[in-house]
Amino acid sequence: MKDELKKYFTQLINVWHDFNHSLPKVPWDDRVIPFIYEGDMDQDEYICWKPVEKDIGHDFADIEKVLDGSLHDSIKRYFNSYWFAELAGFYKNYNIILEPVLPGIKLEDLVSQLISYKEAHEDKLQHIPLGLDGENGFLIVIDNSNGNVKIEDCETGKYEVIADSLDQLIRGMQLKG
Repeated sequence: MKDELKKYFTQLINVWHDFNHSLPKVPWDDRVIPFIYEGDMDQDEYICWKPVEKDIGHDFADIEKVLDGSLHDSIKRYFNSYWFAELAGFYKNYNIILEPVLPGIKLEDLVSQLISYKEAHEDKLQHIPLGLDGENGFLIVIDNSNGNVKIEDCETGKYEVIADSLDQLIRGMQLKG
């Protein structure tokens, strides 16, 4: 996971530098511990950021206890690899936007999202939501049993496998559509 994220972030930084001669920018969020931010906020309240490799991982045991179930290892590796403000790109025909991992934003936010998701899915966590398809508003979910990445159409309740793993999805994401 760390290798795939590192390659993605290198590509992201290069594209941003070629386009805007800066690091990637996101809206300022005062809840974020600012060590991933670079420079000052601009007049539109955007700030540059850089990914920072994590040197301390989160223990998911308490979270899994609250959820009354385990999380697929790829989810744990995703949240324990880097601090970052944005992970988005194109994969196949999808405009993928994955959850950021922001310092200062506690994993309790993830837990409350998962509790709501679990309640909406017959009190089961067969899938773990990790983002959106920005084109259609479908959820990007990880199959909690095998790690497949799927598109979930919440209206129909149907799933479509789009990648065998989160690593494969990140490796295949392109920044230019």
